[in-house]
Amino acid sequence: MEPIVKSCAGLDVHKMMVTIRKETEQGIEEITQSFGTLKKERLKLCHFLKQHHIELAVIESTGVYWKSIYLSLVTTGIKTQVVNARHVKNVPGRKTDVINSQWLASLGHYGLVRSSFVPAPQQEQLRLLTRRRDKQKKELSNEKNLLHKTLGMSQFK
Repeated sequence: MEPIVKSCAGLDVHKMMVTIRKETEQGIEEITQSFGTLKKERLKLCHFLKQHHIELAVIESTGVYWKSIYLSLVTTGIKTQVVNARHVKNVPGRKTDVINSQWLASLGHYGLVRSSFVPAPQQEQLRLLTRRRDKQKKELSNEKNLLHKTLGMSQFK
């Protein structure tokens, strides 16, 4: 199988393990490194990826932990692909926490994953505000219903 991307990094955000898979004249080379998730460590990660001339970084979208790392990578100019965790699990192969970053790098290297939708920052803010408003409206409605139920069951009718 022919690789699509010559140098690809797979990022396991949970453990912040990064595996770089790149082609060299001797063959395919894999480099694994771990980083923290604080801003200082994310900048080190970006510098590390730029130092190795990474064409594509692949991140699995698990929870909300990927968002800060994604923003750090995008703002430093590294092409980043967020992939659906369910889709990655459906691709045949080994899938454990230990080799997750290697697996993501391999899938990205051969172009076997699709990008997930990542909204623009303004759209993301609007989505968050809308969801928060909906949640508050539902909570208010629940409280009103509970109050009516309590008053209805009380002796002071």
